[in-house]
Amino acid sequence: MFPCLQVKRDFTKAFYNFNLAAHQGHAVAVYNLAMMQLAGVGLPPSCKNAVVLLKGLAERGPWNRRVEAGHRAYKSRSYEKALVNYMKAAETGLEVAQSNAAYVLENARDWWERDDEQRQRRAIHYHRLAADQGNVRSLLRIGDAYYFGNGVDAGVDRNKSAVVYLQASQKRSAQAMFNLGTMHEHGLGLPKDLHLAKRYYDMVLSSDPKAWVPVKLALLKLQAHAWLEERIQAENGLWWAIRLGHAARSPDLMLAGACGVLLAVVVCLRGLVSLFALLDRPARGRA
Repeated sequence: MFPCLQVKRDFTKAFYNFNLAAHQGHAVAVYNLAMMQLAGVGLPPSCKNAVVLLKGLAERGPWNRRVEAGHRAYKSRSYEKALVNYMKAAETGLEVAQSNAAYVLENARDWWERDDEQRQRRAIHYHRLAADQGNVRSLLRIGDAYYFGNGVDAGVDRNKSAVVYLQASQKRSAQAMFNLGTMHEHGLGLPKDLHLAKRYYDMVLSSDPKAWVPVKLALLKLQAHAWLEERIQAENGLWWAIRLGHAARSPDLMLAGACGVLLAVVVCLRGLVSLFALLDRPARGRA
């Protein structure tokens, strides 16, 4: 028999070790962490964090087998069977099943035999359930649904779309921030404000540095948009201002045209360089 080991009570060390064990998948450690969060033992009390931990623990139960069965069916391309399993698991409150059911429905165009509008509405229904449990991707899909008018009763409603994107941006969603920047730039569902648009584009980089390329392109487009609007206002009534009026209202089209012209110039220059190099090549003497 080993002698009884007595150690000094230290909630900070207990939290540290429970946290290490929880990251290794230990269920009892997760439960203990949740109880410490709930009671405020060793750290400030947080009912929200405790619920998140207990929710993840509850989703490990035997009812999770339907999600696993849905995943196996999806991998074997039995999409209808996968959808049925995900939908049944979604009704038990499993957030991953809700988001998966919505994903399968969104990509069911090839095999869905019923009304397509019904398919889109069902997808949004499950996205709403998942969004209520904090799924940011589902929030984005709901915002897209309002933006394009797919699967929602209101049809196209850019104002509601902006509200949903704002909720997702508060959860540090880089895509939602980018969408809000675009809406502010063009006045779609939000007041047209180029300064706010730039602020949102900058926020994308702080949230997701990997989005450097699309953000820089968006900022270049925004600068071109601002410059063009300033010229239109300063030179109101001149012939070139009138001709560029449509471009000012559609800066994306204008920028695409400018990029096309620039690409054509680059191709022509490369062709000329290759031609001059061929002409300057010394002729080989005949044997």
